[in-house]
Amino acid sequence: MKCIGALAKDQIVRPSNHKLSCAIILLAAIAVSCFGSDNDPPPADAGSTDSAVGTSTDGGAVDAGPVTTSTFTAAIRFANFVPGGQQIDACLSLTPDGAFEGPVIQQSGGDAVPFGVAAARIEVLLTPTSVLRWVDGLAMDCSAPLVGTNDTEIGIMEAGPFTMALIDADGVSATDEVTTRRYSDRTVDEPLSGRFYSRFLHLGVELPNQSVKQSTCAIPFAAFENTSYGELGFSPNNQASFFSASVTIGETFFQSDIVLCSGTSSTTLSLPNYRFNGGEIQLLILAGDGSAEFPYRMTRCIDTEVSPEPCVSLE
Repeated sequence: MKCIGALAKDQIVRPSNHKLSCAIILLAAIAVSCFGSDNDPPPADAGSTDSAVGTSTDGGAVDAGPVTTSTFTAAIRFANFVPGGQQIDACLSLTPDGAFEGPVIQQSGGDAVPFGVAAARIEVLLTPTSVLRWVDGLAMDCSAPLVGTNDTEIGIMEAGPFTMALIDADGVSATDEVTTRRYSDRTVDEPLSGRFYSRFLHLGVELPNQSVKQSTCAIPFAAFENTSYGELGFSPNNQASFFSASVTIGETFFQSDIVLCSGTSSTTLSLPNYRFNGGEIQLLILAGDGSAEFPYRMTRCIDTEVSPEPCVSLE
C-alpha cells in the first residue's frame, strides 16, 4: 500500500487534519491532422474557471471560497487510479466531526472499485465542509479509513458533476505516495450531433508529459498537447480542456487510429480504429505504471449526460 505525505499546496483537496498521511481521466481526445484548421469556438463553459467549486479546467487548484453549512445534493464519480492499490469504497461525513455514512458506492448498488475503474456517478448529500473517507472496499464498513489514508475535506460547494480520484501523488512510483484529486466534469450544454467532444486526463505513472495525436507521433498537430501528470489535457484548437471536431462527412461518427505520445517519436499507447460518435462527450483517462501487472491502458467515461454507467477500461 502506498503512503501519503502532506498534500502539496496545488492539490485540489485538503486533509481534515495536519498529520502526514499514508496511501491512496487519458485522454479525451482525438487528434486528426486535418483538425488543425478546425478552429470552432470552444463549448460555452469549456474554458472557464469554476471558482465556485475550487477547481479550474486543467485540474489545478483555486480558492474554494467561503465555507457555509447549507446542504445540497452533488453528483460524484469515485475512481481508483493507484496501481497496486486494493479495491476501495467511499464514506462521507457532512462535517469534519460528524458521523460517516456509507460505503456510498456499494450502498447505491455499485461494486467496490479496483484499480483503473471509475464507478458510476451517484448523487450524495454534502455540505461545503464535508469529509471523504476512503475505505476498504471489501469491508462494507466506515469505522476506519483505508490503511495509510487520512480523512479529507473535499471542498465541493455545488451540484457538480465531479470526479473524486485516488491517484499516485506525483506520478513516480518510487515515491510511494498517494493523494486525492477532484476534477470538475462540466460538459457541453447542447452537444451537436454533427460534432464529437472529448477530454483527456493523464494519470499514467512514470510517464513524461503526453500528447494525443492521430495515427503517428510524428505529425505536428495534437488534439491535446504536452499534458502533465494529474492534469486535464489542453486543446490547442479550442483553447480549453475540451477537444471538439466534426464527424466524418456522410457519417454519424469519426473513426481513426489514436496514439498517445511522449515527444514526437515515442508511442505510449495506441487505440486502433477508435470511434467517436456524433453528439457524444468522452473523457479518456490514461492509467497504469507500465508494469506487467498494470500496463498503460485507457479508461473511457461517457459524459454526454449524468450517465448511470461506470467508466470502462479499454484493454
